[in-house]
Amino acid sequence: MTNKQTNHMKKLHWGIASLITACLFSCNSKPEFCVKGDVINGQGETIYLVASKQQGPILVDSTIIDANNTFTFNAQSTNAPEFYRLQTKSNQIINFVVDSTETIRIQTDYNTFGGDYKITPTKNNQEIKALTHLQMNLQQQMNKLNQKAKTKHLGTFIYQEEMNKLISAYKENIRRNYIFKAPNTLFAYFALFQSANGYTLFNALNSKQDAKCFGAVATSFSYKYPNSSRAKSLTSITLQGLQKMRIANRQAEAAKAQRKNSSKIKIEETGIINLKLKDRDGVFHQLTDLKGKTVLLDFTVYESNNSTPHNFMLRDLYDKYAAKGFEIYQVSLDNDLHFWKTITDKLPWITVHDPHGIYSTNLKLYNVKNIPSLHLINKENEYVKHITDLKTLEKEIKKQL
Repeated sequence: MTNKQTNHMKKLHWGIASLITACLFSCNSKPEFCVKGDVINGQGETIYLVASKQQGPILVDSTIIDANNTFTFNAQSTNAPEFYRLQTKSNQIINFVVDSTETIRIQTDYNTFGGDYKITPTKNNQEIKALTHLQMNLQQQMNKLNQKAKTKHLGTFIYQEEMNKLISAYKENIRRNYIFKAPNTLFAYFALFQSANGYTLFNALNSKQDAKCFGAVATSFSYKYPNSSRAKSLTSITLQGLQKMRIANRQAEAAKAQRKNSSKIKIEETGIINLKLKDRDGVFHQLTDLKGKTVLLDFTVYESNNSTPHNFMLRDLYDKYAAKGFEIYQVSLDNDLHFWKTITDKLPWITVHDPHGIYSTNLKLYNVKNIPSLHLINKENEYVKHITDLKTLEKEIKKQL
């Protein structure tokens, strides 16, 4: 082989080697996205990039904000959109979504991190910011209610009723203005998985409306990202929710028919819808066992503000008329069983507890709208009337004795 041929072969070998190296480098390199930011007053502070995975938050990386109040993260992109958040040591959070190999830019002040910030691209991220702020506001309102309940300024029944109203109004807003308005967006997906006080706001397994929300987003997400784990999970949750709702509807219809027939029979035979509940010692008491007495049926919550004066009023009536055949059948809807047992220890009338609380079907059967709710039953075990005016209560009792 001539020197010319030898040099040619060496060049060829080096060329092949370089090509193989370039190919290997190309094959091993993976697409990345970038998160850059300016954080006023953040110099020297540690900031974290966290992936909001389906199984929970996972730390991706951390860095220290430099002397120019800037930071940069580079992380591997995924085949489908992924949700992330920037987080400080004090758990201040900025949520955002990454759709590709894009660059996310964030401007904020460390002192108001998560509250006031600018983010680009704005598509989806601007709505995610709004949703986060709405969620924070909901959390604050829930905390206020919790504080009122703890200091006994808000009774259990009213507390639960107000909390339900608060959450229902919030969900209605999110459904109307974010999920159903644009179910094909990433912020609609984000909205589905919001929580407050550890309470998951949307649950496809417990609500027909929530199942519809999941279904709307699942349809769009599965079309755009059919092989993503989030699309598969959404579809699974939706199908489970719809199946559970179908079963629940069938059971509800069957129970409704049964209650209707049962109530007709009971009213025809006894004149009342019977209640069979346990007292503080675990002993069952039935309304039908009180035939021969004039009975005041009282649905109440002992933790409410007006419970004490209400029971004082009942005590006066009981002391006056118990010897003449008057009885009180008081149903507690309290959540705190210990509190209920303590309060009822010295009460002379029948006190029982409904384990289903304010969600009990007994309230619907007796058309209970407010607490306390008083209902008069005569000696023949017949329903007389719902007492709405306490001024007439004693007069109505005397009529039946």
